[in-house]
Amino acid sequence: SIQYFSPYKQGLDHDWDSVLYKYVPVFLNANDSLSYMLAVRSLASETQDCHGFVNSSFPATPARKFYGAWPPVQFGYVDHKVYIIEIAKDSSQDLSQLQPGDEVTHIDNVPVAIMKEKWRHYIPTSNESTFERDVVNYLPTGPLNSSLTITILRAGKPLVVALKRNGRWPLGKGLLSFDKNRKTTEILPGNIGYIHMGKLRQPDVDSTMKALMNTKAIIFDIRNYPQGTAWSITPMLTDTPKKAVLFDKPFVNYDYLRGGEDQSTLKSYFTAMPGRGTVYKGKVIILCNETTQSQAEYSIMMFQGARPCTVIGSQTAGADGNVTEVVLPGGYTITFSGLGIYYPDGSPTQRSGIKVDIQSKPTIAGLKAGKDEVMDRALQFISTGK
Repeated sequence: SIQYFSPYKQGLDHDWDSVLYKYVPVFLNANDSLSYMLAVRSLASETQDCHGFVNSSFPATPARKFYGAWPPVQFGYVDHKVYIIEIAKDSSQDLSQLQPGDEVTHIDNVPVAIMKEKWRHYIPTSNESTFERDVVNYLPTGPLNSSLTITILRAGKPLVVALKRNGRWPLGKGLLSFDKNRKTTEILPGNIGYIHMGKLRQPDVDSTMKALMNTKAIIFDIRNYPQGTAWSITPMLTDTPKKAVLFDKPFVNYDYLRGGEDQSTLKSYFTAMPGRGTVYKGKVIILCNETTQSQAEYSIMMFQGARPCTVIGSQTAGADGNVTEVVLPGGYTITFSGLGIYYPDGSPTQRSGIKVDIQSKPTIAGLKAGKDEVMDRALQFISTGK
């Protein structure tokens, strides 16, 4: 399926034609359910695609024995280092030695950099930013009720803490929840509008944009997954039709199936069309990071195509386009991006992510101080123009 229907296989770090030959012996040697599951996950990672989800029709998979439980702490990557970002309330074990913001250097005496590489071939991700985003959830995992130690670094001094993997804890982003106190929409000091695109609902688009129409700037926070509202907002950002997105869908013809070298594609464009109402004339600022994925990335492209925007943040997920599913034996499915999404000039977004104008990332010092440094950078740009 990927051979014929993936628009992105030419952008991989390896030749997709070699993958079949590589994995035939891997699957032949998968002599139990766990090794088969790991073979499926490893195959999925070859797509180098954040849309490469692995799903199972069975509620209890071998994964539960392999990585089915977590300690009551949440890790997060900041500037390529692992930190504790949230601690659960667990009366069954002593967590008093841990603090949000502690750097984690080892797990079971193994450096986290080595633990990270252990998982690289089991997690489908488009780039290093999203690999760190996703792998951090696997680093401390293991069998239920198993023990582990983590080595933390605080004020330059190491401290080893013993923990137990005793469940699935409903932990959030902790220190990385920089938008947790943000309203869906508000007018900030200086007549600056703000919209949290992950919270904005379709029925509220018109009233929200009307309320912000006379602001100096609107900050669209897309460090989240929007609710399909960009299609309604885009017409309010342009007064002339503009091509915003190029679609490229593989089309399998008879000659290609017979071994021909040429594979056709169906190309089309999304054009940002003006609406019938007032067009917003202030500055448009967009915030993004590694959680900006798929529809979130497409939303930014629509805004960028409609009018000049300033995108502030860091590399996005680099996974855009409709998801295509492949069914495998054993009740497993693998998905991949089946529709090519490009800028109108043909510039890619898969793996590379959206074009970012001003790079800005959070720091651990800023997070511990409760700052949203990407938001602060946006406010600085609106104020100074640089």
